[in-house]
Amino acid sequence: MVTAEAVRIGLIASKKIGGAVQRNRTRRLMRESMRHLAPQLEAGWDIVVIARPAMAAPGVRMQDVRDELQWLLTQACLVRAS
Repeated sequence: MVTAEAVRIGLIASKKIGGAVQRNRTRRLMRESMRHLAPQLEAGWDIVVIARPAMAAPGVRMQDVRDELQWLLTQACLVRAS
C-alpha cells in the first residue's frame, strides 16, 4: 500500500533519445539523479521526468543532469525549504 506521503517518480526515455544503449544510459542518469534529490522533495507528489535528446549527447555528466533536475524541481516548488 502506498501512503499519501510517498513521492512516486516515473522516468521516460523514448526512441527519440536514440538506441537502446543511449536510452538505458539516460534512464540510469535520471534515476541516480532523482535518488540523490528524493530526500529534498515535498511529500505526496507524482513526478514524471521525460528525457530529451540533448541528455543522451556525448559528454553529458550526471552532475549536469542533477543540476538541471534540481533547477526544474525548484521552479515547480517541489523542493522542501531548508
